[in-house]
Amino acid sequence: MSQEQASYLHIPTIPTGFVRHLAEPLMERDTFPPALVEPYRELLNSRKVTVAQYSQFTERLCDALEDEWLGLLDKAVPLGSHVALLHLLYPSPDLGTALGNLNRFYSLFVDGDAELFDLSEWDSQQKVVINQHHSAVHLQIAALMRVLKLLSWLCQEQLPLVRLAFSCEAMPFDKEFAYLFGAWPSYGHRRAYIQFHSDVGSTAIAPAISAEQYAANNHVHSLLWRSEGDLEKKVYGDIAKHLAGGRFSAADVAERLHLSRHTLGRRLKEQHSSYSDILSRVRKDKALHYLHSADRPMQSIEQLAETLGYVEMASFSRAFKQWFACSPKQYWRRHVVGLQKKDK
Repeated sequence: MSQEQASYLHIPTIPTGFVRHLAEPLMERDTFPPALVEPYRELLNSRKVTVAQYSQFTERLCDALEDEWLGLLDKAVPLGSHVALLHLLYPSPDLGTALGNLNRFYSLFVDGDAELFDLSEWDSQQKVVINQHHSAVHLQIAALMRVLKLLSWLCQEQLPLVRLAFSCEAMPFDKEFAYLFGAWPSYGHRRAYIQFHSDVGSTAIAPAISAEQYAANNHVHSLLWRSEGDLEKKVYGDIAKHLAGGRFSAADVAERLHLSRHTLGRRLKEQHSSYSDILSRVRKDKALHYLHSADRPMQSIEQLAETLGYVEMASFSRAFKQWFACSPKQYWRRHVVGLQKKDK
């Protein structure tokens, strides 16, 4: 494994084009707030913008419009729509019902009888397909992310994907997408879709926080699971940086963040997280990055396990199978070589 692969940190920024796509529909309708023209131009002068800048810009945009954006449409909707959607999904008995309610809710804002998602393959393949209304790249990304985040909120965990497919051409953001979605993207498909692991359909729905709490703590435009600069993100970055070097214990992390180990654990618990959960996510993300960066089957599984901080191969093998339901070599053959050979 190269030094670049070993030290890779999944801290993505937002492409400037996302901001442009957000503003252009308003400018075409002459409804873009004049006070935000200059901030908008400043963001466009940057090749990429941070998540914090993106969130701040969209929040100011919503305030100026006195509307809110649901993230799946190219127009604003009445204030309160986001919370109304969450209250509709909250009592859903299963994910299939939640997806159906999500589709019906968004149909209120789409012309005619059109639906945003094709759910015909959900029961058989756990696949959510975007209908043709979302030709723009940023809307495809937003729609798929919204589905993933809403369903994960209902199940108290980020649900695992086996496929992330876009109908657009290849983009230079594979690492960002792999981090955001937990799956490596492929391009040029007839329609965009996400496909969950086969056992997701039986996952129990039991939201850890209420609809109001979710709405308050998870801004509709946030692309990341964690807000910029929060403790969970800091712990994630610190573990990722020191994982290969072996100094990534909870005590090590707490010391570098100038906290006691007890305080670190308590504050992470307040964010519905824990050190062990974050460590597992870092290892999973790094394994995913390594596998999709390799141009041939790995010759040293032991080397990968060591890089991820595992002392025993058995522990690494068990963790990997929990993440992906297969071995590292099987994953490489199915999801890397398979994607390369599959006719798009």
